[in-house]
Amino acid sequence: MDSKQWRKIYKKVYRIIGNKTPLYGDCGLLCQRACCQGDSDDGMLLFPGEEVIFMNKPVSPYFSLSPVSVGKGVKGVFAVCDGTCNRKHRPLACRIFPYLPILDHNQSVEIIKDPRATICPLIHLENEDAHGVMDPTFIDSLYEAFDYLVRFEGVSEFLEAVYHNAKEVKVVRDLFLNNNK
Repeated sequence: MDSKQWRKIYKKVYRIIGNKTPLYGDCGLLCQRACCQGDSDDGMLLFPGEEVIFMNKPVSPYFSLSPVSVGKGVKGVFAVCDGTCNRKHRPLACRIFPYLPILDHNQSVEIIKDPRATICPLIHLENEDAHGVMDPTFIDSLYEAFDYLVRFEGVSEFLEAVYHNAKEVKVVRDLFLNNNK
C-alpha cells in the first residue's frame, strides 16, 4: 500500500475517534498528563503505515522516528516526542491510551486496558467505579476505528505482536512485584 492510501486510512481513523478521551473532558488533567512526561526513551509504537503521517510537516518536528522489531517478525516504527505535540497530531497509540485493541479467538476486535499502562490512573479503576466518569462513546469509537483498521495489510499481525509484548511485560512486572512483597 502506498503512503497516500495509508494517509487516507489514518485520517479516517483519527476522524472516527475525534477529540474523545476516556473521560468526559481532557483526561490529562487527572494525572497532569503523565503519559506525555517521558524522556528520550519513551514513546509510542506507530501502527502499520501510520509513519507516513509523521514524516512531513507540520507533524515531523514533534517526533523522532526509529525502526523497531515488535516481535514475531513484525517490524514497526517507534515515535518519541518531547511531550508538547499539538493534540491533533498525536499518534494513534496516544489517542487510544490507556487501551489496547486486540483480536479475540474469532479475529474480532476487542478493546482491553493495556497492561503496560500502569502510569494511567484510569487503568486502576474498576468498571463499577468508572460508571458516570468514563465516556462510553470513547470505547465505542475505538471499536469502530479498529474494526475499520484491521482490514488493512499488517494490522492484525501488528496487534498480535503488541498484545504478546504487553502480556510479557505484565508477567515480568507481576513477578517482580510479587517477589518484593
